[in-house]
Amino acid sequence: MLLRVEPADWEHAAAVAALATEAARRHGLPDRLRELALVLDDLAPDERPWWRLAAPGALEIYGHPGHFLAERGAELAGALPSLPWDLREPSSPPDPPPFSPAQGERFLHHHFLAVADVLAGRIVPSAVPPALAEAFQEAWDVTIDGRLRRGFLPGLPVAERRRRFARLFGAAGVLLPLHWELFHELWDWDDPDQEGLVGRAGRLPPLDRRGA
Repeated sequence: MLLRVEPADWEHAAAVAALATEAARRHGLPDRLRELALVLDDLAPDERPWWRLAAPGALEIYGHPGHFLAERGAELAGALPSLPWDLREPSSPPDPPPFSPAQGERFLHHHFLAVADVLAGRIVPSAVPPALAEAFQEAWDVTIDGRLRRGFLPGLPVAERRRRFARLFGAAGVLLPLHWELFHELWDWDDPDQEGLVGRAGRLPPLDRRGA
């Protein structure tokens, strides 16, 4: 499998390529793909980067370099002055965040497992009813992180995935016990399939009612 990282002149491109090679191997992608491109030129980080099978056996994933760098939001927030007399003379820009293998591995394993689901024919995103697309994606994401954690691979812990689930569906209505039972059913599901995910997505609060 030919693997390339763009921009090729990014200082961390070789390190990202090494992580991606190993993660792809863990999910059996070299046996299914002839080419894999990681294009890290997005202007802002997105939790769900865009990926596509550009041609048979050719996968492209578009993301942001920040997916492979340490998070520094808390550090920067703590450094902001709180009172006018705390203001200081402008200084040089802070150093860029360091490369974070753990952050990068979590990103790669999550999306490579999703790709493996599609290549195996278990999941067909294009066949999801449009009204359920966002709920379907969240339900699928829950199954992905649950499988990664049980496989001792990098993935979001259950508490963080539960927080994201609550943030999304809580804006659409009250989350009832049956919705949380559904969350844990998704988390523990080792062999998700298209029909089952669509059915479960339809039992979650409808997201088109947010803000209504």
